[in-house]
Amino acid sequence: MPPPEDQPARDLYEAIKNYLDRQHIWYNPVPRGAIEVPAVWRPYLGPPRLLYWDDLNDRAGALAFAHEFGHVLLHPPGSPDPGNGHVKESEERIVHAAAAALWVHSGLTGYELGMTALGVPLGMLSPGDEERPAADVLSQEMINRLFS
Repeated sequence: MPPPEDQPARDLYEAIKNYLDRQHIWYNPVPRGAIEVPAVWRPYLGPPRLLYWDDLNDRAGALAFAHEFGHVLLHPPGSPDPGNGHVKESEERIVHAAAAALWVHSGLTGYELGMTALGVPLGMLSPGDEERPAADVLSQEMINRLFS
């Protein structure tokens, strides 16, 4: 049985899954190695889907889903591949900051520590001053979609 302190993580994980279900967004576990990171959002696939490692525990799953949830809101189903490069790196920092705020709103701590344990470079977890307003807007949207 998972530790009781992981209940808030399970609750957040389930809240995000419930939102995805209501939006008819598929989420599918895949073996570690099928994707390079714990989870990815693919809005351009038919049907769009969120793929995630099949061996994530509730806390790691909540971390991955909180982060990918930001991408789901930024790139609704049918959106083109967001690509790579500087714009993608900026988006990653914005989404991580927003997910960290969602994490705190859900009564959890340790977002940055958990994400670095999953392999995210520390520099990707800190938005620049010019990225902070977008992160604040996105975090509020995430909270509203899940808890309003």
